[in-house]
Amino acid sequence: QARLVTGVFAFGTDGDQLILEGTALYPGEGATLKVSSSTIRSIIGGSGKYAGASGWVESTHLEDGSWQHTFHLD
Repeated sequence: QARLVTGVFAFGTDGDQLILEGTALYPGEGATLKVSSSTIRSIIGGSGKYAGASGWVESTHLEDGSWQHTFHLD
């Protein structure tokens, strides 16, 4: 299944946020990406110190079930 996702990452309590959007392929039987897989989504904006941000984020579903998000800001 191809799913459109909008995500918000909030950092601290000062309103610093990054907003991302994009699609990823999900297994039909699962609610998340397969373990050990990753996807890339666009950073489409932000607030606070990230106001006007752009770039991309790679989200990886790790073996232990947790996630790693690597942000690449332009």
